[in-house]
Amino acid sequence: PVRVQEVCYARAPVTLYGQEQEQPPVRAIQPERLTVRVQHAPILPVSTGRQVRHGRIRQLPAQERSPGRIQARIYAREPIRPAYEALKKEADRLSDAQPLSVMMKEKTPASGDKHDYMSQARYFWPDPAKPDGLPYINRDGISNPELNKLDRNRLGTTANRITTLALAWYFSEEEKYARKATELIRVWFLDKATRMNPNLEYAQMIPGHNNDKGRCYGLIDTYSFIEMLDAVALLEQSKAFTAKDSKQLKKWFAELTDWMLTSPQGKEEAAGANNHSVAYDAQIIAFALYTGNKKLAQEVVDTFAEKRIFPQIAPDGRQPYEL
Repeated sequence: PVRVQEVCYARAPVTLYGQEQEQPPVRAIQPERLTVRVQHAPILPVSTGRQVRHGRIRQLPAQERSPGRIQARIYAREPIRPAYEALKKEADRLSDAQPLSVMMKEKTPASGDKHDYMSQARYFWPDPAKPDGLPYINRDGISNPELNKLDRNRLGTTANRITTLALAWYFSEEEKYARKATELIRVWFLDKATRMNPNLEYAQMIPGHNNDKGRCYGLIDTYSFIEMLDAVALLEQSKAFTAKDSKQLKKWFAELTDWMLTSPQGKEEAAGANNHSVAYDAQIIAFALYTGNKKLAQEVVDTFAEKRIFPQIAPDGRQPYEL
C-alpha cells in the first residue's frame, strides 16, 4: 500500500462518468488514513479532480486535472514513482496482447448464439454414474477446469487490461495505451463480429439443469466492470476513444442494466440477503452513473442501508447470511 497525505485517488475524478457528482465516493475520508492498494493495476494516489483536506472535498481547477500536470506531480513525489513505473511496465506488457472475445469459447450456449456470455458453476462436475454425465453434480470446494473453456476468465482479464491501459494513458499521456485499451473495448463490447450480447442469461449455468440457462449468482461475473468503467471515464479524454465509442459503450451498459433489472435472474439476485445482493447494487449504481441514469443510481443508494445493511448485519456485527 501507498500512504496518501493530501490527495484522493484515480477512482474519484471530478467528472464521474461524464457528470459532475455532488457526493463523490470518497466523501469524509481523512487523507492521512487513505491507503491505495496495488492489485491488478496500481491505482495511483494522484488527485484527478477533487482534493481531500480534513474530510472536506474541494474541486480542483481544470489545469490541475490535466494528465500532464498529474504526471508532473508523480515525479515530484518519490514514493509514488514505483507504482507509476509498475503501471507503465504492465501496460507495455499488454501492448501485443490479443484482444479477447466471447466468440473464443469452446461451447455454445443453449441459445445457439456464441455472442451470449456463458460461464459455469465452479463446483459442478459430470455425474460419473451417467453415460453423458448429465445432470452435473456438486463437488463442493473442487473447481471444475471446464470453466477455463468458457467466458468468465476472459471477461475478467479483459476488464483488468482495459483498466491498466486506461490508467497508463491517463498518467503518462502516451496515446499508445489509449489505442490499445480502445481496441480491447471494441472487440469485447462493440464490434458486430466479436461483441458480447448485453445479458448474463447463461452465466454460471449448470449443465443438465434448468435447460442449461444461467443462475442469479452469475450476475456477480461482471463485478469487475465497476472498476473498469472508472478507468474508461478517464479514457474518454483521449484521442483514441471516440465519441462514437463512448455512445455505443453507454448504450451497451444501459441494455445490460435493463436486463439486470427485469430478468428473472436479476430479480432473484436483487432479492438476495448476502454479498451477492450488495454486488448487484454496486453494479447497478456504477452502470447507471456511467450511462447517465443518475435517478436510478440515487434510488439504489437511498435504499441501500434499509435493504442491505440493516437486514444483513446484526447489531453485534455478525453477518449470518454469509455462513
